[in-house]
Amino acid sequence: MSYLSLPRLHFAGIFMTNPSTVNNSACNYNPLVTDPDPSWNPDGPAFWQFQDCTVKSVVYADGSTDPGDDPIIGASLAGTDNPSTAKLVDLDPMQQMVSQIWGLQLQLSLSSGSGQFTGDFQPVAFADLWQRAQSSQGDFALSAFYQSVLRKVSWSESLDSRFLKELKAAGGESLSIKFIVDGYSTDRKNGRVVGTIGPAGQEEPDNFLVGRLLGPPRGGSFYFGYAHLDDKARRLTLDLGNSLPTTTPGGPPADVGRLLLVLRPEGSLPVVIGEVAHSQQDYSNTAYVQDFSLNAKQLDLARKTPIGLLQQVRQGGNWRTVLQENGDGLFVNATPLVFRMDAGTRSPASIMAVQFGKPLPGRKIDLRFDSRPLQGPVPCGKTLLPVASPETALQFPASVTTGPGGRVPLELRSSDPGNPRHYIDGQVYGVAFAPSGGGDPRLTQRQTFFSLLVHTRIAIPTSPTWADVEPIFSQYAKLYPFMTNNIVDLADYDAVKQSAASIRSVMTLPPSDPRYMPVTRDLSGDKQKMIIDWFDAGAPR
Repeated sequence: MSYLSLPRLHFAGIFMTNPSTVNNSACNYNPLVTDPDPSWNPDGPAFWQFQDCTVKSVVYADGSTDPGDDPIIGASLAGTDNPSTAKLVDLDPMQQMVSQIWGLQLQLSLSSGSGQFTGDFQPVAFADLWQRAQSSQGDFALSAFYQSVLRKVSWSESLDSRFLKELKAAGGESLSIKFIVDGYSTDRKNGRVVGTIGPAGQEEPDNFLVGRLLGPPRGGSFYFGYAHLDDKARRLTLDLGNSLPTTTPGGPPADVGRLLLVLRPEGSLPVVIGEVAHSQQDYSNTAYVQDFSLNAKQLDLARKTPIGLLQQVRQGGNWRTVLQENGDGLFVNATPLVFRMDAGTRSPASIMAVQFGKPLPGRKIDLRFDSRPLQGPVPCGKTLLPVASPETALQFPASVTTGPGGRVPLELRSSDPGNPRHYIDGQVYGVAFAPSGGGDPRLTQRQTFFSLLVHTRIAIPTSPTWADVEPIFSQYAKLYPFMTNNIVDLADYDAVKQSAASIRSVMTLPPSDPRYMPVTRDLSGDKQKMIIDWFDAGAPR
């Protein structure tokens, strides 16, 4: 089960995020830089919120869509802000393409104000970032999605909705969620969001769909889409939420004409499944998730045949392929994808291979270092800050083979990278993984990789003093002026000592807590222990 399973709901609204931008520049980390480049939002507190998000439509367990008098339509989906607002966090200034949301707790409430369920969003990085708006460049034009799971879901004792009763019965304490974000404005600090919630299954990874991947031909103007085949229900569900181009950032879809969902048997004409709805209203109401019923012949063909999306070039004209499943139906992904590691530690991961939507055992997967996802090396004056070196600080197998259930566990092991980036702690790495032999050369292949930050090991003094911890505090004070301007000046000894109890408290919270400090979750275990030891000794000068 996943967000595409039934029952499911679709929501739309606005997301707000207000990140700090001083830490975006690696050169700002240099202690000799006293006047750092502020970029566009230096005083941002890194908050993340849903605003004005409401349920637009539902699909019940039996496939029906008419809500009748069910009060679920118009229900509000928002963060609880309990105990404080969620945070948007980059992995590193030289890997900003795997931003994660931490500490988000979501609640669905009916228009009557009664909360119906509350769940904890599991931190995950955005995926499939691409230049979606045709009229713009830069961040405004980008779109991406977050897919994760709501854990520890608690339900109201008296559910006032048929749909929610069905969702509780199917999902229980875990719900699957996916939402697409685009049209972000640095002036307004917000953008558009549409999404889907359905039941989560134990067999499903938190961060990706065990289903079908549709990729664009090389040079195409569409982006990756996803689909899931339900054999029992004879239903093929298509997800194009992050696939179609728009005219403007957060604006209406581009005029792409008619779109057909088809099956592409080799050596035969396409078998049409149905026409795809893709108006602006469709996007708001369904996040471009659409169900198609299959007859017995179509179902049998869909089990072993690539799915495609055809576009009519012009009214009454020919059709061309804009999205296509790999010819062998292969799709590989992993969980988790982002790691923060102390030197000398091990982190588990799991890679999964899927063929035509079914787990594929016995598939060899190759792994290798790949620094292309990273934003570096970076020149800072006469100093060049490298990435992905030394490679000896990160160890992983050169290849793995999937076992039962199409999965294979692996272990990423770290050792001390030393100090290759001078004033930035540790080193960042990218590790690509892909099926041996590659994919369909006609299609754009989805890039799959692990992103890792490996911390430098330090010697912890027996009796640390302010001289030992001050460089750490001062760097955070410079990179996150919101702290200095609104909470405490971390570069000032007297201010830190006066707030010692509260600072120590937030530093020892679980990283998933929205109050955890530092908000970036990029402090090594060694440095954290040294600071805690210093606090416990009375914060000596």
